Amino acid sequence: MNAPKLDAVAIDEDGWPVPMRVPDPRAFALHKAWLSGLPEREPLKKTRDLEQARSVAKLVIDEMPHLPFESTLTSLLGDVRKMLPMLIQSLKAW
Repeated sequence: MNAPKLDAVAIDEDGWPVPMRVPDPRAFALHKAWLSGLPEREPLKKTRDLEQARSVAKLVIDEMPHLPFESTLTSLLGDVRKMLPMLIQSLKAW
């Protein structure tokens, strides 16, 4: 809820632009990485969460250089922000 938001435009089925307010993809990736590390999380979901985190993080790094992960996302919980080093490291091995 407190994650930063971005304004984006999607295209609907008829080809018309649709303005949307979406979660910051960096916040989404870090949150999914955090979820993947919760001990009580179902194993199947943990795997999916980490894959989603990696996919979005790679997309941000490769295609959205104006959104550096290194900038502080202060609205996120400290536990979520701490996932950044693990996420970046896991991308190197991915």
